[in-house]
Amino acid sequence: MSRYADHPAPEALYLWNTRLTKIYLAELSFDFWRFLLSSHYQASIWPQVEKALKQKPNSRQQFEALVVIVYEMRNRCSHHESIVQQRDIACEVAHLDSVDSAIQMVANFIDPHAVIWIKDNSRVPAMRAQRP
Repeated sequence: MSRYADHPAPEALYLWNTRLTKIYLAELSFDFWRFLLSSHYQASIWPQVEKALKQKPNSRQQFEALVVIVYEMRNRCSHHESIVQQRDIACEVAHLDSVDSAIQMVANFIDPHAVIWIKDNSRVPAMRAQRP
């Protein structure tokens, strides 16, 4: 017998557990999700992640490498660190372009509509255009 069968209101218990699971998933840190993509979980977690992706990357390694780029930029921004790392403007532009590309590729793997939303709502291009 399942635990739901023994409960006086099994539907309510199921809905409560489902809601609780969604809350926990939403509150997991980016660190948690990023490290689930490591080679340690290639056989166990990666097949499930890959099934959930709308577009398929060439490999887990490709997807992880792109997520690491996004992860590192996100950490720099959230810790109020400088995102400009190069003294050479051309190198800086190339670095920021690679981060932008990684963000768009990761979003596209997860949901192609997300890329459109990001492009339509991002203030980053306007801010980069104002750079002295």
